[in-house]
Amino acid sequence: MKRALTLCLLFALVSVQLAAQKSKFDLKPEGIEVYDQYKKADGYFVFTPESVAEGDALGLVVFLHGFGGINPVNYGAWLRELVEAGNAVIFPRFQRSIVLTSPQKFARNAATGIKGGLDLIAREALPVDTSRITYVGHSYGGTLSAYMMAKEDSLGFPRAFAGLLAAPGTNRLKGSRLTEYSSIKPDVQLVIVTHEGDHTTGTEFAELVHMTAKYTPNRIWIRQAEQSIDSFSISQGHNECYALDLGFDTGYRNYNSKKAIRIGRIDVIDQNLYWPLSLEMAASAKTDKKIGVFDEHLTAFEFGFTPDGKPLKALPVEYGEVLVIPAEREVGGN
Repeated sequence: MKRALTLCLLFALVSVQLAAQKSKFDLKPEGIEVYDQYKKADGYFVFTPESVAEGDALGLVVFLHGFGGINPVNYGAWLRELVEAGNAVIFPRFQRSIVLTSPQKFARNAATGIKGGLDLIAREALPVDTSRITYVGHSYGGTLSAYMMAKEDSLGFPRAFAGLLAAPGTNRLKGSRLTEYSSIKPDVQLVIVTHEGDHTTGTEFAELVHMTAKYTPNRIWIRQAEQSIDSFSISQGHNECYALDLGFDTGYRNYNSKKAIRIGRIDVIDQNLYWPLSLEMAASAKTDKKIGVFDEHLTAFEFGFTPDGKPLKALPVEYGEVLVIPAEREVGGN
């Protein structure tokens, strides 16, 4: 009897999850064109500006959500910043729900979604420069971003120009991660950001990438810690990059999206850290130039001011060890 009840409850849970997946998404973020191929576990959205000046080419950003972060509303304000700055954003989905997709399939599903987005851009003749990709990934999406950069040749993807890994990691779920990341290309500009109060993934994966992407000299690790000045304070948790825009809400609700809607807010971590870094990466991809933190070799990342004008403590920048790049690993080498 107990076993039968357990099976009934499991069937009900799966049915609810599948019903949620079958709902029709109708995203209407103001000023943004939405191409919706998102319903499958390996589906995707493509977001572009509604209008593009004749002769202009959009940059290309691949934005990979965190574990369970299927609803793009979690990152909606960030996605808007990227699109309004003149970029097309592919937002691949890599899991059907929190419980229905094995982490071993995450990388394959994400890669299928990215390929689908690239094919759609070509099929629709969208004005997007697909010669370079800027990757942005949060949590498990940061892990998958590192995977895509390391495996771009075998996946047949365009060149990775830069990657921003926000609180990357997999916790106890180790699927779709590599043992090391030395195959990330030498010319990739790689920025890792972690938060000292992150008890979800911690910094183990960040350290793995930072230490093993050894042929990628332009790589840094920025650690953000809590700050308090007078009555103003900044938190330091795993989901600091959540920033809502309800125009990106699919209506899908799970534990992750409910939490994002409860705690997501736009603050200095978004406006002074994540957004400017990702926007500069995407803009620099169009000119194939280094972003400022590498070009100027900054030892600290300025973090702006409190609402009443007091300076916040700059964030320390840790550069990866610069190794001699073997000839066969140079860009264009075999």
